[in-house]
Amino acid sequence: MVEFYDTRYLFSDLGQFVSRYNLSTLLDNHPFGHGLCLDGGVPDWTLTDACFGKVQGWLKNLDLMPEKELDHV
Repeated sequence: MVEFYDTRYLFSDLGQFVSRYNLSTLLDNHPFGHGLCLDGGVPDWTLTDACFGKVQGWLKNLDLMPEKELDHV
């Protein structure tokens, strides 16, 4: 699971929890470099195409998924 927090609001050590996604959803089921809406009710909680592409690249480089699952990412 990959969690996203807004560090502007200190509801926890990490900030305010915004959203959580399965790693495979972010890498396998979501087109690379397309934006991601983390919460439709809060416009600030959206990642731009460029930002989410960086997140996907970072996640892919962590080598957390079996190679066979990453072949088509």
